Amino acid sequence: MGRNGSYDLKNAEKQIIAEVKNKFNTMNTRSALSAYDNLQRHLDYSGDFTKAYLVEIVPKHPEPYEEHFTPRERGTPHLS
Repeated sequence: MGRNGSYDLKNAEKQIIAEVKNKFNTMNTRSALSAYDNLQRHLDYSGDFTKAYLVEIVPKHPEPYEEHFTPRERGTPHLS
């Protein structure tokens, strides 16, 4: 886990970190912004990671997807 509990998983070999949410309804605007900012901060300042993922265990629409995550309030996507 990251310092201050800011991510849930890491794979140092692949330089990946992830924040895991158990259900889609736990992702309101505030938690999405918080997750985005925490992951982006680790990408910007750690130098150890090149990708960050937000993982929904039970998504609202249960179909596989992989897409850039950027809250509307943050503009251009930076995470992949």
